[in-house]
Amino acid sequence: MPNYDTGAIRNLLTEVFPDADEIEFFADDYFKEVKFEPDMPLKKRAHVLTQYCAQNNQLDKLLAFLQKNHPAKYAEHSALLTLDAPSSAPATSVTPEPAVSQPPTRTPEPSPAAEPDAAPQGQDVFISYSTKNLDFVQQLYQKLTSRGLSVWFDKQSIEGATQWRESIVTGIMNCKVFLLVLSPESAASDNVRKEIDLAEHHKKKIFPVLWREVNPLPPSIQYQLAGTQYISFNGTPSEENFNKVYHVVGRLLGGSGIAEAAVGEKAIQAPGITDKPVATAEPTSGRPRRGTAPEVGVIAAGIGVMSKVVDQIGGFTPTEKDANNEELKWLFVAADHFLKIRRGEIQRTVGVPVETPVEATTTQATKNVILLPSVDDFSMQMIDSQIQSIIKQINIYMKNLAFELDRQAQLGGQAGSNIALKNSIDAQQKAIIERTQELANLMQQIYGVKVYAPEIVAEKLS
Repeated sequence: MPNYDTGAIRNLLTEVFPDADEIEFFADDYFKEVKFEPDMPLKKRAHVLTQYCAQNNQLDKLLAFLQKNHPAKYAEHSALLTLDAPSSAPATSVTPEPAVSQPPTRTPEPSPAAEPDAAPQGQDVFISYSTKNLDFVQQLYQKLTSRGLSVWFDKQSIEGATQWRESIVTGIMNCKVFLLVLSPESAASDNVRKEIDLAEHHKKKIFPVLWREVNPLPPSIQYQLAGTQYISFNGTPSEENFNKVYHVVGRLLGGSGIAEAAVGEKAIQAPGITDKPVATAEPTSGRPRRGTAPEVGVIAAGIGVMSKVVDQIGGFTPTEKDANNEELKWLFVAADHFLKIRRGEIQRTVGVPVETPVEATTTQATKNVILLPSVDDFSMQMIDSQIQSIIKQINIYMKNLAFELDRQAQLGGQAGSNIALKNSIDAQQKAIIERTQELANLMQQIYGVKVYAPEIVAEKLS
């Protein structure tokens, strides 16, 4: 066995896994004997896993899994992993579980004939789009590659495929900038929604290019991109806008965030997230909570329910998904609105910043409902605790679900035969929707609005 540098392996692990939970999930899948203490930080967990593998002659196995599942990061660190000489792929007799297959690497040329058919490792830009907008995307590809950027997009029909292409998953995971071409067709595409969710999960810089106006923008996409600047082409492939896209992408590749790279451009609006409070609050009781930080990520939980549960379920049409997500958007914004009242950020007489969905039933005549007069301070205190408990549980289940969906995407067509993975995804989704139903019952108590989406989604999952 090569003389491995365990310090370099620890560094590789901390770059591959974004948080302590994900390295624990990885160890549970492949090294079940490894145990981590509660609340152990990521670096310490990387040390424990590396030491276990070193002591049990399993460093070859560990690196084989990392190379298969995270080829770009592995390639960056490979020369540092041994003390003897620059390393190549670790020799191992262990056969890892199915993982993403690596397509051949090729550098695209700035000509139509050079459009890529497979996802090279470490591309600058991944383009997510609908094949119905292929003509525009080909022009965009040409404009970017002719200026030296490495760009990949799948010119084949991803919407007609029976399985989400493994090369697409690899391309997203290895890109630096995720360029989203928005149009009515891409907004309605299940695969584009999956790509956005995967890019967000892997913390990619997502930059929208609005090819044609999308009205309305589906709730899950709207909330995932809330506050993000974009460049609008209005259906015309102008040279000025191509230049803008190139310069924004260049800044993003140089390390800038979206806000800095696209300064001055319009941003995507999502009521309840990008809107500012419309009034200052007076204390709601004798024990004001002004200035306290929010304890739970309510909006993040809502985005997860929309993108990782509703958008992932088969059997719903795009229109049905959007209708369910509209109700869920209201539900989680209402919960966040209630907690802001409890923290003293807004008055209880201020309405929920999202209009009541048309499918919902309500006891109030106004479009933006307010807390019912019957909800007293004691009830608010009890409901506050219940909401926080529900959201915390949703977020825990959501972390597990995100990891499982990532595995499913990497396995591609092989995921269909992995019954354990399918059962785990189903269990996480059902648990999330059960908690969402509980939240809906609470919002009905305090706002007099009944939304039906949690029940509809629960039926679909049963």
